[in-house]
Amino acid sequence: MTNTAYALNTTGVTVEIRGFTASTGLPYTAGAFNTAGLTIQYVRNRADAVSVTPVTQTATGVHTAGGFVHLGAGLYRVDVPNAALVTGADDVVILVSGISDVVFTAARIELVGSDPRTATVSADLRAINGYTVTGNGTSQKFGV
Repeated sequence: MTNTAYALNTTGVTVEIRGFTASTGLPYTAGAFNTAGLTIQYVRNRADAVSVTPVTQTATGVHTAGGFVHLGAGLYRVDVPNAALVTGADDVVILVSGISDVVFTAARIELVGSDPRTATVSADLRAINGYTVTGNGTSQKFGV
């Protein structure tokens, strides 16, 4: 299962999942949005599964809820509906299934208060790797 985190109410989220031919274990490469039996669902914790209509997509296309495309070597792009990421759940799992003799990995998205991709980290640049910068710009190694 792929794990990632996004801020609540984020829009335009795309996840990647892998497909495998169950009988051989080889990557499944023939999937398309209109493949017979294809089912896409999302499940928010403490809620029932919600079906998503698969729609055509390209590797670089604009996000479209239910977008589904094979990227190569059994890797698929799935465009997550914005409704899956709204307030009211701690996480959401994206499930793809229904194609005969094919299994897909799942993608779990943790829903957090702020986007971890835009977080800032404070660092004391005066003390890195055991060096401490003194007021005159020189450094001294400590702990050796």
